[in-house]
Amino acid sequence: MSQSEQRALVLGGGTMGVGIIAMFLGGGWKVDVVSRSASTRDGLPAATARALVAMGKPADTSGLATYATLPEAPWPKIDLVVETVTEDLALKQTQGRMLGLHFFMPAHLIPLVEVVRSVHSDPGVAEKVGAIMASLGKRPVQVKKDVIGFLGNRIQGALMREALWLIEQGVASPEDIDATVRLSFGFRYAAAGPIIQKEHSGWDTTCAVAKIIWPDLTNADGPPPVLQRNVDEGRIGFKTKGGFFPWDDESIAKERARYERALRKCLEIFKEEGIV
Repeated sequence: MSQSEQRALVLGGGTMGVGIIAMFLGGGWKVDVVSRSASTRDGLPAATARALVAMGKPADTSGLATYATLPEAPWPKIDLVVETVTEDLALKQTQGRMLGLHFFMPAHLIPLVEVVRSVHSDPGVAEKVGAIMASLGKRPVQVKKDVIGFLGNRIQGALMREALWLIEQGVASPEDIDATVRLSFGFRYAAAGPIIQKEHSGWDTTCAVAKIIWPDLTNADGPPPVLQRNVDEGRIGFKTKGGFFPWDDESIAKERARYERALRKCLEIFKEEGIV
């Protein structure tokens, strides 16, 4: 079957859904979207067109169709279903064919997608879905055990727990935490992941440092007070125009543009290396 004949059904058209829809359209697929929200359905073509432009693709949404309910969708024509909404067990009865597809926001720019297997998943189906993701310009990774958080969120969670603990203890400001991550080891991660990077520097050093630093790292099993206070007081970031930093409409727009511009530049580097 040629890609021009392939068809995906995306359940949900929110922020994550838009990026996934754009990924499929940009790869030449037809896309059917089911969303109960009329305003979401009405806004999808424009939102998807913007995502396509950000990907460097033509803003062509002619392959997009939307539906209000599941029975309206052209099920016999569908090759792959991607769910981005609340769990619906009625859709998940054939366990061998069920997988997790975990994208990272913004899904139209972040190249990696996690293909997550359960104990019931057919490995052949997992490999096939991974191949589909690769054909759409993504870098699939196979998560062979269904652990809470999968891969990326577990690694990111460990870093975030320590970063927030350091803020809580007054060790450093949020600005300096961000600078430390972006301009030191985070800067290296654009060139090499943590495992290859330590192949460069030597695992003997890592082993020695682990004995000294790791016992002193936080192992808190919940959010620290500095985070809980912000959430309780409604300071949750762009959505409320305040988190660890103050925001207004102008600064939010500038930061979003800067962030997306930086992601696109990183993506171009990865494309030059041939890793995506």
